Amino acid sequence: MALRKVWIKTERGCQHVRKRFGPWQGKFKRQQRNDQLLRYLEHSRNADEHTIQLILEDIPKQSVTVGGDPVYVGNDVVIIAPRIDLRSLKDRGEWSDPPIEHLGKALAERDPLKVAELGLAFYAGFVEQAERKLFK
Repeated sequence: MALRKVWIKTERGCQHVRKRFGPWQGKFKRQQRNDQLLRYLEHSRNADEHTIQLILEDIPKQSVTVGGDPVYVGNDVVIIAPRIDLRSLKDRGEWSDPPIEHLGKALAERDPLKVAELGLAFYAGFVEQAERKLFK
């Protein structure tokens, strides 16, 4: 997963200022370790890279029924659109469930794309802050 590579490349790019970078990076390491979404992204990367398990679940479209009878809105049967959901996955013997919060806030959506965007925003912020703090 490219997110992990961003972390590693930033560490390597800061080797010449490592005495300042290490303590500064500690806040982000704690967030990685303690945040549900960031941990899930790390585990999903490991599961995808090192196992054969599926990390996403394809949910086909479904008709809504009540008591076996289709539900109608006007003349149309109510259909739930197909979607892709995050799955619980196993990484290094430990199960990881899809996140329900990120940085202390409940997730409004658990859509895989939204989860990826939040992870990307965290790592982009990490790089931007490193540049501001250590290179200017």
